[in-house]
Amino acid sequence: LKFKMVLELEYEWECWYDHAVSGRSAQNYEDTLHKVCTLRSVEEFWGCYAHLSGIHTLGPKCGYHFMKKGVKPMWEHPQNKEGGIWQFKVPKESAQTVWKDFLISVIGHSYSEFLKEQVNGISITNRQGEFYINMWVDSQDPQNGVANWFAEQTQVPAKSVFKTCFSLIKNYKS
Repeated sequence: LKFKMVLELEYEWECWYDHAVSGRSAQNYEDTLHKVCTLRSVEEFWGCYAHLSGIHTLGPKCGYHFMKKGVKPMWEHPQNKEGGIWQFKVPKESAQTVWKDFLISVIGHSYSEFLKEQVNGISITNRQGEFYINMWVDSQDPQNGVANWFAEQTQVPAKSVFKTCFSLIKNYKS
């Protein structure tokens, strides 16, 4: 008798990789997105995570994104455009650990019920050798507790800022 237990995730997630190019349009950016895998269970999450190269191997302007299924890591996406991102600048020496811990917390939904429905995804990007973790939310309410929750989860001081997707689109086009 063989018994295999599968630990289902509350939501399905998709892992994306992007290698951004300077001076790109939204369409050009979408062309740089590559879906790596879809996750339905804890086992699939660990399989996908193990497949990814460490974040320190990410080239400049490259990133990994774990988004709820059907949501692309784009400001213009219908699930994102009315919301925003919490951006956390993470110290280089602790970036890999912070990313893994925060990613597990987001995928595993170890945050409040209030945040659960708002979170669309989480990303990490390399910008000129500095790492930024972005939490994508479908609300423009910067008072929703994400920054405090991040600090509690990671135990690492990080500079944080909230940006609406609308302002990011507007600033990028001007």
